[in-house]
Amino acid sequence: MKKHNRHDAGYKMLFSNHEMVRQILTSFVNEDWVDAFCHSREGGNPMVV
Repeated sequence: MKKHNRHDAGYKMLFSNHEMVRQILTSFVNEDWVDAFCHSREGGNPMVV
């Protein structure tokens, strides 16, 4: 079995925080789909990353 990269745990922790992902997307990606995507995931729906 392949050994995981030492950064995997950090990325998993980062991207499992939905609010953090929303902030990153809305801060760095200036596209219409980002707002639609982030608002479609509000209300407890899981965010697929």
